[in-house]
Amino acid sequence: MSLFAHYHECNGASSRDKINDALAGNLCRCTGYRPIVDAALEVCHGADDQFARNAAARRRAIAALDDKVDLFVGDERAFFCGAGERTITGATLRAASGRYHYRRRHRRRIVDHQETVADRKDYSCRPCRRACRNREDRRWFAFGAIVSLTRAAPVLGSIDPDITEVLRRFGSIQVRAAGTVGGNIANGSPIGDLAPMLIALGADVELRHGEKIRRLPLENFFLDYGKQDRGRGEFVRRLLVPKLPPATHFRAYKITKRFDEDISAVLAVLRLTVDGGRIADARVAFGGMAGIPKRAKTVEDNLRGLSLTDASRWRAAADAVAKDFTPLSDLRASAAYRSRVAGNLIIKAVAEIAGVNPAVTRLNDRRMVADAAE
Repeated sequence: MSLFAHYHECNGASSRDKINDALAGNLCRCTGYRPIVDAALEVCHGADDQFARNAAARRRAIAALDDKVDLFVGDERAFFCGAGERTITGATLRAASGRYHYRRRHRRRIVDHQETVADRKDYSCRPCRRACRNREDRRWFAFGAIVSLTRAAPVLGSIDPDITEVLRRFGSIQVRAAGTVGGNIANGSPIGDLAPMLIALGADVELRHGEKIRRLPLENFFLDYGKQDRGRGEFVRRLLVPKLPPATHFRAYKITKRFDEDISAVLAVLRLTVDGGRIADARVAFGGMAGIPKRAKTVEDNLRGLSLTDASRWRAAADAVAKDFTPLSDLRASAAYRSRVAGNLIIKAVAEIAGVNPAVTRLNDRRMVADAAE
């Protein structure tokens, strides 16, 4: 389906790199990449099939399905609804429902009362739907909870090219088109890619219950595995993400079993402020290292005051990972692997900021990613 969508969108101007991007983030492969990409190159020279020829009729048929009536499937015992003007008491709010379907299929967790947020009155306000610079304070970007990841990506990517690269490998194109910023935060996954990046940036989350709005640092929102600081009836309204201040360096590294894969084994994010060749301040966050996305405060303490020319002390900062985290072993990676990789990523970030040639440390140069985003 990813290749089918690319076939219809590329207008005959495809390439190996574009096809790899179209496939980035897909979860599985039955065979190698090369024959798949070769087959795509052979056919992606302009869409001419029944799907393209029937496009106008299909749009009319889809438009005709909208009868202006609120969706309600089921009964009082179990239902799925899209309530516009009304609110269903006790219903679980869903946006794209990606995490819910995973839990239902693989963990047999079923929620009987579900309400989609797409038409809810309290989600129809502009702050819930926009991804833009916050007009109230131009130092921040504001992302409404139901803004899709596709719409949020260029705004987030303008903060730093590493964010662009992480989001390129975030699910598939279809997932990013449907998945939402608020959904990725609210589900509390320990391997969700947005949370560690936003925590390192110093983002805040806004929660709403009725007319009451509460704001707190995003890092304080995650309490324990599957548990967030969210009261009964509260939902995620907005994410407020600060711009990078001067003399600040940002790095984000997504480690997966296969490079162009969605599921992270470790996600390391660093925001380092440099003054006079020394690290004056540090915010470091990890995903995949604990039951929640979490800051590495011992690592931060070891980085502050560190000279970028004193490579002998870089390892001490990296070894501090063991004091911040006791990771688990699972299908994605062993605990030992996670700890070793996390420490090495600390060294990698400091080395890059100190001036090591990115050709030594990167498959994709940060400048190339930035140029592609522009």
